[in-house]
Amino acid sequence: MTRSQDPEADLLRAMIAACASKSLTRSKSCVDTEYLVGLAEGTLTPQERACVTEHVADCLYCSTMVAAAVRELSDTPNGDAPPNAQFDPSRERRRDGA
Repeated sequence: MTRSQDPEADLLRAMIAACASKSLTRSKSCVDTEYLVGLAEGTLTPQERACVTEHVADCLYCSTMVAAAVRELSDTPNGDAPPNAQFDPSRERRRDGA
């Protein structure tokens, strides 16, 4: 992805594109994007993290958004999580078995 002068906009575009590529849509129960980014960055409080992680574990849209944020925030070409990240979407299990 080509970088612009607005890294926040780039991040949001990457997150939305990841969901669009899978035809995923946001539901009314989805977490605000700022919390999804905070989870990817590792900047949430423990209480926020617990609440957001619980939702993300059950929501394909939000887990896809977080995974895209982790990839976009990463400086490595293989998409490793940022050094301070507290969430690895590949290790979370969805309760519905997906």
